[in-house]
Amino acid sequence: MRLLDEFRGVLQADGYSGYAQVCAASGLTWIGCWDHARRKFVEAIQGAHASATCYSLIETAKADNLEPSAYIRYVLEHIADADTLEKLERLLPWNVDLEPASKKVAQYR
Repeated sequence: MRLLDEFRGVLQADGYSGYAQVCAASGLTWIGCWDHARRKFVEAIQGAHASATCYSLIETAKADNLEPSAYIRYVLEHIADADTLEKLERLLPWNVDLEPASKKVAQYR
C-alpha cells in the first residue's frame, strides 16, 4: 500500500481483516479501534447478563422443586403471550402449575 510505504509505527483501525495483511507486509503494529473494543465489551456484558438470568431461572425452578428442562420449555411455549407484567410474573417458577420434579423422568407438557 503506497500510502503507508514510508510510515513506521502503529496503525489504529477497525476490525477489517485486510489491515492485518497490510500491517504484516509493512512491519506495522496494528491496534484496534477503541469504539469497536468498547462495543465488544458491552456485548460481552449483555451476554453475561442474559446467561445470569437463565441460570437464575433454572436455579429458582430447582428451588421450587420443578424439573428445570420442563420449566424452561413451559416458559418458551408461553412467553410470546406474556405481553403484560402480570403475565410475565405468571411464568415465574413459583407461579406455574407443573408437577414436582422427578429424579427419574423429565416433565414435558
